[in-house]
Amino acid sequence: MNHSEEQIQDLLLVRRLFCAQMGQLARDRKALLNKLLSVNRVDVNVLMYANDRLAQLTHLTTQLRHHAAAEFQMYLQLAAAFYRGVSMMLSRKANLDCDS
Repeated sequence: MNHSEEQIQDLLLVRRLFCAQMGQLARDRKALLNKLLSVNRVDVNVLMYANDRLAQLTHLTTQLRHHAAAEFQMYLQLAAAFYRGVSMMLSRKANLDCDS
């Protein structure tokens, strides 16, 4: 496919935004997983009741689910933006071919 300079710049911008957002989500997920591991570790110096641990685990897993949903949403938005760009380019090309 032949892209104009503006289309290339648009694609690079979308890529940068996507990579930045996905990188932030990955860092957040890693921090949540570390918290999850720390809740699961048994420390004899810290008494934690089972219901407190369950509440923390429930909260962390809910946050992980939200992060997974946000990542999926980012993939969908990227795919939709790319598809719109490609379909717009193809429709313009088809219109130019019809005009010729």
